[in-house]
Amino acid sequence: MTSRGPARAVGSALAIIGAAAAAATAQAATGDVAISTLSNRADLISGGDALVAVDAPKGVRITLGARDVTSAFRQQGGQFEGLIDNLRLGENVLTARMPDGRGARLTITNHPTGGPIFSGPQIQPWYCLPGALDKQCNRPTTYTWSYKSTNSGDFAPYDPENPPSDIATTTTDSGETVPYIVRQETGTMDRNQYLIAGLADPKKNVWQAWNHKVYMTHGGGCGMGHNEAVAPAVMADLPLSRGYAVMSTTLENNQENCNPVVQAESVMMAKEHLIEAYGPVRYTFSIGGSGASIVQQWIANAYPGIYDGLIATRRSKEN
Repeated sequence: MTSRGPARAVGSALAIIGAAAAAATAQAATGDVAISTLSNRADLISGGDALVAVDAPKGVRITLGARDVTSAFRQQGGQFEGLIDNLRLGENVLTARMPDGRGARLTITNHPTGGPIFSGPQIQPWYCLPGALDKQCNRPTTYTWSYKSTNSGDFAPYDPENPPSDIATTTTDSGETVPYIVRQETGTMDRNQYLIAGLADPKKNVWQAWNHKVYMTHGGGCGMGHNEAVAPAVMADLPLSRGYAVMSTTLENNQENCNPVVQAESVMMAKEHLIEAYGPVRYTFSIGGSGASIVQQWIANAYPGIYDGLIATRRSKEN
């Protein structure tokens, strides 16, 4: 998974999953035209969409199979970037072609939102919480709002239709001061829940003041569930107030899923979605103690590049 940092040398095919070299290894080029995936390695995409970069002069035509998707791309610096959606399961061929015939082609392999991608056969039996749409526990994504109250000093529910009068402000690590309002996204992938929270503008319903850094929370212990469950909380005051996106998944909670391969897959999928929904990530680091310390070190050792840094502690307090 791309993380906008230097590429790392790795020793096996598994070790390069999520590495900073993903874009370079997942591209095809002819002449001065090149295609690369930004949200994950091209053969590890999931959920039906992918953030893609096309390095080409103006006038390039971009197609997904027979469908022209050029309009999905916007110039960003010296290249074009766009979110390609409606990928079919399996292989999808993306082509960039100049009027003079120069071009590039990249095969993007799309996997189901419910997984698996590289973890192998999924554990059975598996029980979903009420409201699931299918046996993979897929369900509609929801969004909730909170704010930091100047009266209580705590987070409280925020109603965009009836804004409270005691909204605190916060200054991010980039020096930007904004209302301390947080939007939390709750969704499902790989048969379990993920959470993503960040400072947001309720008038525009988009993130604001995000520093493009990701902070992962975890859970302690070590267990093996056979069911969908709630992901670790992401309403962590310190990183949110500084402008971080805070993310978690149920399957990287060691108490729910003490399996490093599935844990790595879960974090990879959530990180891909975050990039596609909110933009490029500068770096991702995780924090946690006890079982949360174990899972961080497992993933960092076996799958370099999913995390860029770790804070492994004795205790499970994460904010």
